[in-house]
Amino acid sequence: MKRTLKTLNIIINEQHSILPQQAEILKDLFDPTLHRHKIIKVPAEGWNIKQRREIMHELEGFVVFISPIPDIMVELSYDSAIRNVHQAIFHINNAENAIVPRYNVSKVFVFCNDNREKIEINGKIIHKIAEEGWYLA
Repeated sequence: MKRTLKTLNIIINEQHSILPQQAEILKDLFDPTLHRHKIIKVPAEGWNIKQRREIMHELEGFVVFISPIPDIMVELSYDSAIRNVHQAIFHINNAENAIVPRYNVSKVFVFCNDNREKIEINGKIIHKIAEEGWYLA
């Protein structure tokens, strides 16, 4: 029997990179033998509203944001919450009571890091997000 892989969509700005600790977390939580990893690079100038809507309709499975895009995060999180609550209440798709989610996303995750490092640049102290301390929320 052939197993269907779930898709893991990784959304990242084209100017950013996946840090080693983030890659390890993704590998541990989303086994590549069970999940098809798809990296979606966001252009440095971003997407307009029409492009963001098109992207949301193309996504399926799980979504991990390495680079946040607030309106997509809100829309997909809300939609997947509706889907999950509906499934928990009705256990199976009940045609009479079905809520039809707009998108085909199972769950949304965001990489977070509470750790900051102080660095000095040209005599100014700034705080930069640390390389370590990442987790998925």
